[in-house]
Amino acid sequence: ESKTVPLSKEGHERYRRVLGRLAWASLTRADLQYVVSFLGRFQAGPTEAAEQCMRTTLRWVISLTHRVQQFPSDRVLLSAEPNPREVICYVDASWSANSVSGCTISWCGCCLKTFARKQSTTALSSAEAEVVAYVEAAKEAVYISLLVESLTDGIPDHCETGSFGIRMFGDSQAALAIAGMNTLLRRVRHLEWRVQYLQELVRSGRVVVLYWTGKENPGDALTKSPTPEMIEYLYEACGLVESPVEEDSVTFVTFSEEVVVAFVEKKSTKSKGR
Repeated sequence: ESKTVPLSKEGHERYRRVLGRLAWASLTRADLQYVVSFLGRFQAGPTEAAEQCMRTTLRWVISLTHRVQQFPSDRVLLSAEPNPREVICYVDASWSANSVSGCTISWCGCCLKTFARKQSTTALSSAEAEVVAYVEAAKEAVYISLLVESLTDGIPDHCETGSFGIRMFGDSQAALAIAGMNTLLRRVRHLEWRVQYLQELVRSGRVVVLYWTGKENPGDALTKSPTPEMIEYLYEACGLVESPVEEDSVTFVTFSEEVVVAFVEKKSTKSKGR
């Protein structure tokens, strides 16, 4: 019962401050995005249980090695040569009361965007959770493709859509079938109307949805608590490689240790006061 007790004002401020630092670090560290998304659910009113999750996360963060982004990645997921006029997405979703959408977006082997987001509505089926993830990925992929096209070829004539293709890979056959429909059938009418945005992109040929096995999907590590094997696969797909740490540089590991030390000092002071 004590774990459901809300934190004090000082503890609440500390929780949000550390969460903000982790969120900033997760912009370039895909392995942190799921845990940051999970901890962010409690920022409005964190409890002692949420604080304990935060401490566990920080201990795990300290164990992570220092890594830098490599362009392009050494890991080649597709056998064909990369198309410079095409963006590749690997999409996945976890189905539960709090479904999570995960995706990696790359161009010419360079990972440009990853995200792990809690879905705003409760999915009534695993297919619905996967479709919602496809919609989120499509919105991000359209933006990324427009950005890359504008930097390489100049601002496109069709500023809202562009001409770069988007290939999306996922492991749900039901979601692929729904994305290829011309409309929503009666049995899937419970899906939100925004799914039609994805269907319009597929009908126009801008987006191509294809099947990809879940074991080889880097987005799988962004939708659930990742195993070490899933983390390593995500590293390879995103181009996060180990790098020697320079003595005069502020590294992510050093930053993480400072955060944990601050947490431990606060906890010990609080215990002595009691």
